Amino acid sequence: MPLRLNAKQLRELIESTEAGGGNAVELVRELEALEPEAKHATGRRDLRDEEETLRDRLNREVGDLFGGGVSDELESRLEAMDRDYGQKELQEMCRGAGISPSGHKKKLAALLIAHNLAPTEKAREIRIVRDETAFYEEPLHPALPEGVRYPVQYKEIKAVIDDIGHITYIYWPSVRVGHIEAIDIEPASRRLGFGSKLMQFAIDDMKKKGIVKVSASILSKAGAQLLKAHGFSFANDLMEVRL
Repeated sequence: MPLRLNAKQLRELIESTEAGGGNAVELVRELEALEPEAKHATGRRDLRDEEETLRDRLNREVGDLFGGGVSDELESRLEAMDRDYGQKELQEMCRGAGISPSGHKKKLAALLIAHNLAPTEKAREIRIVRDETAFYEEPLHPALPEGVRYPVQYKEIKAVIDDIGHITYIYWPSVRVGHIEAIDIEPASRRLGFGSKLMQFAIDDMKKKGIVKVSASILSKAGAQLLKAHGFSFANDLMEVRL
């Protein structure tokens, strides 16, 4: 006669299976089929067997890493990481960060976020990793005004916050305009102010070099919000700010 597990035992088995990176889909289905049966038999569930909410479970597993526990914003970020990354990808990210890669996807995401909430002071520093001078041979860039004589010299800069993100920007000294080419923040470090920190660094650097107008392409809703927060407004197909 096969051994039949109760709801509590099934939940524990599901948790241990997910922690080991296994597939617990069939066990979850079995639990879902068992729960109504258990409820009907007892009239009410034993409080010890009450199904945990996602937030309850995360607070039990990783809540102490976040001081006040799992907030609405944190839960939203965990949902986004769970949607955007697979189990193996999150495990690999954990290994790269020196974190034990065991647990279900949202737990792994929470560990990665907690790891990046308090980076070292060195990791918070912005450093330039590329500073190159080149020439545009033909009028191709939308940030350049009409009447520019080609070839025109420009500078390309890439600045990073280690393990957090980077920004790439270019500027043309002769016409005193610049352009934000790209900004990218690691998923676990988003909505923590690092994008704004990199943006301000680029703007301040270009202003010191005599640049009077900076433009940027609109790549996403979040990107547009970041640009607006730094004074950019829409101008044709770009967003611009005068320094």
